[in-house]
Order: sequence, then C-alpha cells, then structure tokens
Amino acid sequence: MDVTDTVNKIEASPEFKEFSKEHTEAYLAHIFSMHEQPGAFSLQIGYFSPKSDKMTVFETEPLKRLPDDETFKKEGTVAQLDLEKVKVSMAEAEEKALLFQREKYSAELVTKIIIVLQHLDAQVYNFTLVTKNFNILNIRLDATSGEVASHEMRSIMSLRQSDEE
Repeated sequence: MDVTDTVNKIEASPEFKEFSKEHTEAYLAHIFSMHEQPGAFSLQIGYFSPKSDKMTVFETEPLKRLPDDETFKKEGTVAQLDLEKVKVSMAEAEEKALLFQREKYSAELVTKIIIVLQHLDAQVYNFTLVTKNFNILNIRLDATSGEVASHEMRSIMSLRQSDEE
C-alpha cells in the first residue's frame, strides 16, 4: 500500500480542491486504517486546520469528505505528517508489527488492527492491536527505519479504570 499515491489521489479530487479553497492553511496530519484481516486497508486521510482547530477526514473507498471534527490532542497543535520521511510502506509496517507481536506476545490472537501514520516525535506508524483476550497491544514503529520504537500491552478493562479516575 503506497500511502503517497493515495494522498495524491485525494488531493487531485474535486472534493479536496473545494476543501483546500476553504482551508488554505490545512495540512496532512494522519493516515488511518482499521481492519480485521492483515492487508485489508481502508484508508482515511486527515487534514488539520490550525485556524479552526479541527480535523477534516477524507475516506478513500468511495472518496468522500466527512464533517469537520474535534481533534484528539493533549495541547498545542497537531504535527504535520511529512510523507517524504516515510520510507516504510503501510503493508511492510503492518507485517513488521504483526511479526513483533507473534515473537513477543505469541499467546495473543489479534482480532482488530488499527493503524495511524502520524508525526509524534518522528513519523511513526502507531499500531493498536486488539486481541481475543481483551488486551490492547500498542506498537510504535518508526516510519523511516521500520524499527519498533516502543510497545505496551494493556487490558481493555484498564481503559475503563483510567476513564473513571
């Protein structure tokens, strides 16, 4: 999966051209996919507008613009995603993340794969793997080198506890 080709397709569309006239300051912020089978990518491309402090997402199949929405950020602004620095394809990144999961967490059977390509400290693929045992494995993979930058396993139940605090 070449995310650059997908972004170029979105940005060449009449829907995006209309959006960019309205939001000249908006920039690429993330590429998102959620699926159950490896390689079954259905992408959403997100653009952040610092002026409105909102995210606009374009679905790719079929191509359509979703309503502007609030952003999930701690403070400040959402960093711009730099595709020039992304050297690992989404398919390669997913393969590396699932291989890491099988090596380090072999008892966990993955039922859902969530991927966000974004700029955090660097360009990263941020994987959330939901497992049959009600655990969430988060793996951050450097999008330039393909190396695992960090990983953490948590119970889905721990999310509820942190919401109540």
